[in-house]
Amino acid sequence: MSKLLAIAAQRKIDVDEAKAAGGEGTVENLLKKADELEKEFGKPQSLYDAIIKHWETNDNMAIAAEFKRASPSKGEIATHLDAGEQAKIYANGGAAVVSVLTEPKWFKGSLEDMLTVRKALEAIPQTSQRALVLRKDFVMDEYQLFEARAFGADTVLLIVAILEKELLKSLLEKARELGMEPLVEVACEEEMNVALDVGAKVIGVNNRNLHTFKVDMTTTTRMVDVARNRGAISGDRSRGVLVIALSGIKTRDDVVKYEKHGDVSGVLIGETLMRAKDPREMIQNLIGATELRQLTRVKICGIKDASSALVAAKAGADFIGIIFVKKSKRYATVEEAKSIVKTIREFREKDDKVEIHPPTKKGDWYSSWADTIGQSCDGQGRPLVVGVFMNQPIEEVNKLAMEVGIDMIQLHGDETLEDEAQCSLPVIRVVHVDVDSKASSHAVKENDLTAGPAASVLLDSSVKGGGSGGTGKVFDWTIAKKVAIPVILAGGLTPENVAEAVSVAQPWGVDVASGTESSPGVKDHEKIRAFIRNAKKN
Repeated sequence: MSKLLAIAAQRKIDVDEAKAAGGEGTVENLLKKADELEKEFGKPQSLYDAIIKHWETNDNMAIAAEFKRASPSKGEIATHLDAGEQAKIYANGGAAVVSVLTEPKWFKGSLEDMLTVRKALEAIPQTSQRALVLRKDFVMDEYQLFEARAFGADTVLLIVAILEKELLKSLLEKARELGMEPLVEVACEEEMNVALDVGAKVIGVNNRNLHTFKVDMTTTTRMVDVARNRGAISGDRSRGVLVIALSGIKTRDDVVKYEKHGDVSGVLIGETLMRAKDPREMIQNLIGATELRQLTRVKICGIKDASSALVAAKAGADFIGIIFVKKSKRYATVEEAKSIVKTIREFREKDDKVEIHPPTKKGDWYSSWADTIGQSCDGQGRPLVVGVFMNQPIEEVNKLAMEVGIDMIQLHGDETLEDEAQCSLPVIRVVHVDVDSKASSHAVKENDLTAGPAASVLLDSSVKGGGSGGTGKVFDWTIAKKVAIPVILAGGLTPENVAEAVSVAQPWGVDVASGTESSPGVKDHEKIRAFIRNAKKN
């Protein structure tokens, strides 16, 4: 049984139990509660009309910002957040809709979260249209529609994949009777045709396959074309169906692709906003109103097991480093590396390695590459998996990279520019900086920073007679600040000093190995979380 069907089966049990329990959960009492809410706050707003009005007023993509504490694919996301406070941030950022997960087991949501969101949105002084409240759940019974009205929803999600056509049509009509224009979710052409057949006016296209949980961002544009071919979209929003892109949208670039294709009226964003340092700023960036401040990239290196890799990914790491140097205490076998890569691909919902193409725009070599790599991290590629090698034959490096399925190569020894050029994946060049060097000295030589073939430069501490990497020693961070290219800072970083290091060196990224360990080669999960949190706080 797929995860979707498992969740749907559980929700049917939940609904049957709620109906049988009686008390405040009877239909009569739910309708009474809905009437009381309506007297206090007014009738539900139409999702269709609200999106039309949004475009007439703002002429930009309508953002449906989601409150989601957890998910089946990512586990816990932000269980500590207050639903009402998060909703106010979303609305003040410009969200047209606040989507609230109310499924309790896998998403850790509740009807109380949704009511809290509605009350919080009503409390905001209204200078324009209030953000609508969407109940996002696995609705299969009209009882859930009564619950939605009683707990503040303006609209509800109806998922075609779990509903027979006649039941879908019945729920659609009942929702409208209750004053709610539903968002009807589809994920393929067959489901799109069903949604159009039953008269859906607002259709959400899920880029995530709910049976496999993999993401394909072209699903939305393909479904738009289906609607166009059926004449359901005419170019005038007020005369046809509205399409909303669901799942996988993380960056302004994702939104721009839908804007260019046309006839996509909105996007729903969940996990990205729940994890965002400043959700309001992110919403403004998604609609093209502001540029997003760049947070420091973080690489957790020396990972040997899949569980530590997953902890790092969930905490917000941009890179996972796997060391293929046999003499290292952090050496990972091919099988361990494959397990890590498999886990990361499942986390980022992509079946293969990330294709990082060379920058197309002209400009500084390393700055352009930093932008390109960053876009991969911010999109569907986070975290990228980096294989670390030291003075190994490049043929061996490329063969191992292909076998394991890593995304980038780090050359940590005395490799040459010719070696870099022969690598089959983008390369991180390591420059060894003596811990006794001072910023006033030539600690980093000009030829260490040659533009290319490497895509990025990492500065790591070295100790005379003791090598480089995993030394636990720091070098003068102002050396990194004086280097006029985006660099990754490594060497002696810990959860306790990384914030200061970022403030002083102002690097593009930071790299840690020993600083997140309980003993050599053994990762401490809480240290991983703390390191990432502190590195990205500035």
